[in-house]
Amino acid sequence: MVSRFLLLVSALTVAGCSDQGSVVFVEVTQTGLAEPVRSLKVPVTIGQSTREFSISLPAPSTTTISFAIQLPPSIEGQIEVRVDAYSESQTLLGTGSSSTSIKRGARTDLSVAIVSNIQNDLSQDLSGLDLTSVDLATIDMAPAIWTVVNTGANPVDLNAIWGSGPDDIYIVGINGQAEHSSDFGGSWIARNLGVDLYGVWGFSGTDVYAVGDGAIFHSTDHGLTWNAGATATSVATTNFRAISGLGTSAIATAVSGPVARWDGTKWAFVSPQPTSVSTFAAYAVGCGAGKTCFYGAGASATEIYSEDGSATTWSSQMISSPMNVLRAISGVSSTDWWVVGDSGLFHTTTGNAGILHTTTKGSAYDGPTTLPASAIGKTLRGVWVVGSEVYAVGDSGEFIHSTDSGVTFTDEPIPAAANTTSFHAIWGSSAADVWAVGANGMILHKH
Repeated sequence: MVSRFLLLVSALTVAGCSDQGSVVFVEVTQTGLAEPVRSLKVPVTIGQSTREFSISLPAPSTTTISFAIQLPPSIEGQIEVRVDAYSESQTLLGTGSSSTSIKRGARTDLSVAIVSNIQNDLSQDLSGLDLTSVDLATIDMAPAIWTVVNTGANPVDLNAIWGSGPDDIYIVGINGQAEHSSDFGGSWIARNLGVDLYGVWGFSGTDVYAVGDGAIFHSTDHGLTWNAGATATSVATTNFRAISGLGTSAIATAVSGPVARWDGTKWAFVSPQPTSVSTFAAYAVGCGAGKTCFYGAGASATEIYSEDGSATTWSSQMISSPMNVLRAISGVSSTDWWVVGDSGLFHTTTGNAGILHTTTKGSAYDGPTTLPASAIGKTLRGVWVVGSEVYAVGDSGEFIHSTDSGVTFTDEPIPAAANTTSFHAIWGSSAADVWAVGANGMILHKH
């Protein structure tokens, strides 16, 4: 688990500034240190100015440590953060540093790796550090929380979210809604593409596709403009419901079951089509982690997957513990996948719930050992996995979270304003930066 806390300090104070400043989130990793870390000394340099802060941990830590530095609105340019790690006995264990460029009013993520400093085995008196620049009362030991994000766009139902990183986020929904943020959700550009949109994914932040009713759109300028994607004639009028990809390959799935693939120059239907294509909507598709692409054929709850590099050869099978409708997929490895959808009886201790897990490439599924009562019988529409954390979201404010690789799920605390929202999708750039979208323009962000 990450040892997470929030340090909000003004590294360089500028009088008379009231606009929102930038934030630098620092993630400190440590390996091979002689003892657990109990405190940090953090010199921060911007330009010719340096301020030094001292951070005392509530308990010795052997895991990742995160903190944030709040900067005034006028500050931009290059920032260097050095981190010195100390033991309980105030022995210098190791040091590391990293630098990056910051922009006014934006969030920046910075990683610092602590390197062992045993050869300098000396004690440091932390009481001698300069603490005048930091108010220790501002340290907040609370974990990251969910907040409601207002993009300023029309509050339509939002169906999908994807990003190339924490500062490059795309959201799409009905009535042609396509939104993009390049500053960690601080501001948004909204465009109306004219048709209901259900999926978004990109090869990079400047090569992004949005799919929906009778259309595949393409943006190469971070969502400023969207044009019709290059498609074969047969694809142009298809009602697509999901899109995903890996490397140079991508697929999109549709209402009537067909699968379209990006072949490097255009979108065209794969030939031959998978033999078990359903006539129901293929709401879910996932690609990556060695299993090139995997999707479910809607109400038949059939998994259809490809393991070749071009996603042209497909295999299929019914999900062994049936789910009424499969709606979303997220993969961990070539054999380890999560699927969610409408309730299916799959586990005697948890009853009917729409979440299944396979570690055998789909030949067998099981459910969580522990699931909140609120999730029983609910339709789940989005799932996202990172490391040992699994999130699933769905109708009527259903929002569950596991930190033990899906063995145990608990209700995730979300703002009261979202308690009755039907959530449609969830995605994150990391375990510390997660987004969920749903009905009536609802966007939640955990960071």
